[in-house]
Amino acid sequence: MATPQSSLEQAIDEAIEKILQKVASDLKIMKTDFMHALNEHEKRLEALEAENLRLEEQYDTLVKELEEHKKLGELHSQDLNKLERFSRRNNIRLIGIPETDQENCDTTVSEVLRKIGLEDCKLERAHRDGRRIPGKPRHIIAKLTFYKDKVYVMKNARRSLANETYFVVDDLTLKDLKEKRRWKNEVSQLFANGTFSHFSGGRWRTRDGRPFAFHSS
Repeated sequence: MATPQSSLEQAIDEAIEKILQKVASDLKIMKTDFMHALNEHEKRLEALEAENLRLEEQYDTLVKELEEHKKLGELHSQDLNKLERFSRRNNIRLIGIPETDQENCDTTVSEVLRKIGLEDCKLERAHRDGRRIPGKPRHIIAKLTFYKDKVYVMKNARRSLANETYFVVDDLTLKDLKEKRRWKNEVSQLFANGTFSHFSGGRWRTRDGRPFAFHSS
């Protein structure tokens, strides 16, 4: 016959056993839930890594496409500039000649060309360029019939018009004009050092036509 003490001990043991079983069951459930959550987290992480890799590849592709479009755009810009440069091949600009309402630009240009040394230079057309600005005469653009006459003008205009208040320059495209102005300090330094340079074909060149290799600071 069980004593009261042994019955109590048995009851305690059974209670402890139930508690341990409950704890073990809860731990098992917690472990299962944790492993499930961990697996879900790993799946999401793998999905994010895959998405990140896809986005990186997409970004690299877009960068390459952008570079290609940029190169094509630059080539297109260069081609357009060459076409515009060719269309201006026989053009000169007269800067600083006073402007009047009754002027005849053809006559004005012909008089300037005679001062430079071209007596019978043929003109295709001559006109003022740009919008009017009070107190500042607009440039005159003149298209000569023959390119050789334009070459003569560009070689002799500075010396022949040294005492005049106006001057003659090449009719450059906007792209070429920016390139010419970009290196004005370097060109001034070359001139100060006794090195001749001229601007042609979109580049500053030596006397024999070789382009200078300027570098941005």
